[in-house]
Amino acid sequence: MRTLILFGLLIISTVAKADTLQFGKCDSDDCQKLFGMYQKYARTHSDAAVLLGDMYLNGYGTQTDKNKALKYFKRGARWGSLHGRYKAGLMMLNSGDPDDKENGLKYLLDAANRGHKHATYFAGEMLSNPEFGIVDLQRADPYLAKSVEAQYHAINQPLMRLREKGNLTATTLPETMAAIGKVNQSDTVSANVKSTVRTAPASDKAFEVVTVNGPDLKKLLLFGLQEFQDSPNDINSASTGTRIRGRTCSEVANCKSVDLEEFQRYIWYFIK
Repeated sequence: MRTLILFGLLIISTVAKADTLQFGKCDSDDCQKLFGMYQKYARTHSDAAVLLGDMYLNGYGTQTDKNKALKYFKRGARWGSLHGRYKAGLMMLNSGDPDDKENGLKYLLDAANRGHKHATYFAGEMLSNPEFGIVDLQRADPYLAKSVEAQYHAINQPLMRLREKGNLTATTLPETMAAIGKVNQSDTVSANVKSTVRTAPASDKAFEVVTVNGPDLKKLLLFGLQEFQDSPNDINSASTGTRIRGRTCSEVANCKSVDLEEFQRYIWYFIK
């Protein structure tokens, strides 16, 4: 059992909050060895590239370096990673550079259009929030609607802001209002979403804590290394597991072939 706290993902803005892996800074020998292995596998694996970007972003096994973090998020994006597109988009949108903002929106919308639920939420948030300087309510409407339909945990925040400004109407946001109506009629609607258009106070900025079951960060990273080793796309066939101090072979995915879809499902579980 572990707890994931919704906190600002790689960005300065206090508005945007998202689920992400809890890396944190780490300069232990184990973290440095993991970082070195991910450097190697990031040359040929999109998942490794994105996770290496997180390591650079958080100073896990290395010095914090946002430029290199963005480089590896973009690499993962080029190789088809939705997580890479999503994270590169958020970094660029918050860089303060107008050109980066335009390109970052392309990355973010691409991930959203391919079904990444965090990207979908942030697409609606950023296109509807004047703080980001790219307001386009017509473009924001379908993304907000999808987040409402999915009962995304943070959707109440942009909806309350839009309601306060008088923009939460069927004329301005027809798809969003239709989605709200549909969700409010559902027997399975969450109380959080239902209260958004009824009684939720405008000052409600509380962080949400979500408890989930799953592997801890180090186990997830080790699990990934086993998959990268077994992948035919990787030129390195050295054994994984005993190279991590204090870890035996039996502790690292049982030192057997790890199914790619299973590893990606674990990552999706934590990041998507």
